[in-house]
Amino acid sequence: MGPLEGRWWQPVKVAGPAAFAQSPPVRAEGRATVNDRVEESVAIELVLAGETAAFRRLVRAHQSGVYGLLSRLCGNSTDAEELTQEAFLKAFRALHRYDPTYRFSTWIYRIALNTFHDHAKSARRREVPTDSSVLAGWAATHCPESDVARAQRNALLSSAIAALPSKYREILVLKDVEGLSYEEIGQIIRLPLTTLKIRVVRARAMLRSQLEKGGGLE
Repeated sequence: MGPLEGRWWQPVKVAGPAAFAQSPPVRAEGRATVNDRVEESVAIELVLAGETAAFRRLVRAHQSGVYGLLSRLCGNSTDAEELTQEAFLKAFRALHRYDPTYRFSTWIYRIALNTFHDHAKSARRREVPTDSSVLAGWAATHCPESDVARAQRNALLSSAIAALPSKYREILVLKDVEGLSYEEIGQIIRLPLTTLKIRVVRARAMLRSQLEKGGGLE
């Protein structure tokens, strides 16, 4: 059986966007170490040499980040799981075109983002329900109310993020949830630094406005 046949990855629970409060963002999987990058390079070389099973190492290293990104962009876990599988499949098929001067994480994030764009285009004619559990971590950390009040806050935050235009939702997740640097985001989205910074400021303002209108902020 090849590395991409059957169920070759397992979805993981993702943390809520704590950065929507005042605390600085922290990526759940942490920054890659030098050893991590060496192991990735070895795995890539093995795959390109025909040992395709080595691709599983890359999946294990990055599935949490890719699934987390897509679950927040999609707003529901079902689509996120499908798109995660599709993104890694695309990466496997295009691995011979990978440029090692870039981080593998940056490359796979760009593939995941493009996969989401394709999905969004095909889904524009239907409304996709938002899964508030994707953002439960935010409310659990910052909303010490009763369970009922917390559930209401979760729903408000989910709706606020889902209401943002795609280009603002994407950069908000990449910057404030995934904790990527502007340089990394620029490599993924391919926009000038000034444009990225302006878009982040606008995205945060739009989210706050959405939450205020919905009663999500006091």
